Amino acid sequence: MKSIKKNIITSMVLLLPLWFVACESEREVGSTLFPEGNSGDIVKAFIDNRCFYPKNYMESTVVQAGNGGDLIAGSEQVDLRVQLTNAAPQDLFFSMKVENSVSDAGEDDVTWLGEDAISFLNQTVTIKKGELESGEMISFTLDEESGSLKELAESGMVALSLVTTDAVEISENYSTYLWKVNKEITNIDVNGSLKDKTMIDVTSYDVIGGYGLPTQDLSDDDMNTFLMSYIDYPNAKIPFHMHEPQEIIGLSITPAGYWGAWNLDYSKVELLGGDDPDNLTRIGIATCTTGMPSDHTPWEIAFYSPVKLRYLTVHVLDNFSNGESVNALCAEIRLYR
Repeated sequence: MKSIKKNIITSMVLLLPLWFVACESEREVGSTLFPEGNSGDIVKAFIDNRCFYPKNYMESTVVQAGNGGDLIAGSEQVDLRVQLTNAAPQDLFFSMKVENSVSDAGEDDVTWLGEDAISFLNQTVTIKKGELESGEMISFTLDEESGSLKELAESGMVALSLVTTDAVEISENYSTYLWKVNKEITNIDVNGSLKDKTMIDVTSYDVIGGYGLPTQDLSDDDMNTFLMSYIDYPNAKIPFHMHEPQEIIGLSITPAGYWGAWNLDYSKVELLGGDDPDNLTRIGIATCTTGMPSDHTPWEIAFYSPVKLRYLTVHVLDNFSNGESVNALCAEIRLYR
């Protein structure tokens, strides 16, 4: 009995690599991996991202620098070979186009993006006579200049279909590609710098600390005084009240490193601003990308464009403790214009 169990376990272990490479395996003629049953010499064209799930689908996020600002679409690129169920009887030509009507996404409230959302790097391919797939790939990305993407509120979709003018049948089930796009509007420039920017006079605004009273702990140049907040508690939101509306281009956060505990310093903050303290607009979420600090070098958070506001809130979302502590410390916060 032990020998039988051992053989079964060994067989299962040997099969594991086949499961993990399933999305990359090449097809063989007559393979059950073909999308539809094939009879005789019928030639059907199809596209396949060679992954069981999700099939011919992409989801990604674009970042917009403020309302109506520039788009950062990321590096996602779709590359697809056009394939056949049987060898091509002659040279066959295929292309893809944006055609949202072919989608069966089934979402009634979906926002469909326009043709301008897609930028083709290569739109047309050829399958040579006697071949099973195109030598080149159809390649496309999201277009950072797209008007429909810039106008998108939160999320949308775009569908593409495989087309040909040749006398060859195209698979009904495997001829479309669906791309879901989520959008985040932010004014945080992750590659930005406060170099050559001017620090705003600390006497032109108040930082509201404990008990709802102004504090000088974040503007006294003393690394031994600091503000302690508790993540997920009300005091994790630090209000700044300008005496007069001001344009802000960014801010710096100086780590406290209290008793060498650098892991309690801010690693992620949400910034909100506006003219009404009860109705602030998100400026963006900033994450420290340089890792846990080891000295009092300020973390600079720069904006794509200046934000004019009367009220600013720095909402502490996380520290460097990996969830071990809710305490969050900060020695200084300075605003820039």
